[in-house]
Amino acid sequence: MNNLPFGAASYRQFETTFLASVIVGMKYLPVSDIDSCKKKWGEFTQSLFSIAPLEGIFEKPIVINRNDHKLSFIFEKNRAQVHIGGDGYQNFADTVIPQAYKLKRFVTEVANVEAPIGLGIRKIDVFQIETKEGNNLEEAAVRNHFFSREYCSLKDGEVKPDEEEKNFTGLKKHQWTENSNQLTLRSAFIKDPGASNRYRLVLDTDEQYSPHEGVKLDKLDEVLMDMNKDLFDAFMWCVSDSVIKFMTNGKE
Repeated sequence: MNNLPFGAASYRQFETTFLASVIVGMKYLPVSDIDSCKKKWGEFTQSLFSIAPLEGIFEKPIVINRNDHKLSFIFEKNRAQVHIGGDGYQNFADTVIPQAYKLKRFVTEVANVEAPIGLGIRKIDVFQIETKEGNNLEEAAVRNHFFSREYCSLKDGEVKPDEEEKNFTGLKKHQWTENSNQLTLRSAFIKDPGASNRYRLVLDTDEQYSPHEGVKLDKLDEVLMDMNKDLFDAFMWCVSDSVIKFMTNGKE
């Protein structure tokens, strides 16, 4: 994308990250011929997960958890997703791409879709903050510490929060659209309801790709890597130098 407020950052792999989860999803038109897909569903689950097919495919969401819930697949009537926990993440190419290809197999072999109508990547980073009892934190001070001056000075966008986002106080949301791509930045300052001295600062980066001709799955890894580079550039632009220093050597 060329209309973003940030440029390309030099890629690097950090020793320490604040990554909580990565979500990759494919959207497709609702499956109508469910009965003809059930046999393929059984073959798919046996081949990839070595389990018996769970009942209700394309009738209700089916969740398959792997590796103590560090890896979760969700299959629905019109979309398929994989959720990867931050603890199980090494790098995008080695961790995410192989799981995305399992989604590709589901979409093409079970849902019988050649070109999904949408492809998305979402990365959620969470900064955990704890203070001494009785010390309240100001949101602006926290944002100025963890986020860059450029991101903090970005004017609030006119993008309205959706239903899921309305519960977050202090939500900041910005979107940029170019051709078939839409990149969204969200951040929120959240007080822990169970402890008055604990807070979370969440940075949520999301890119959706919805080409008119559908997503060409023969170029899946190339498209995903390009989208992930946008999200990496966004993250590097959003966070402060002290965060990057901490991620590099474990201390500010």
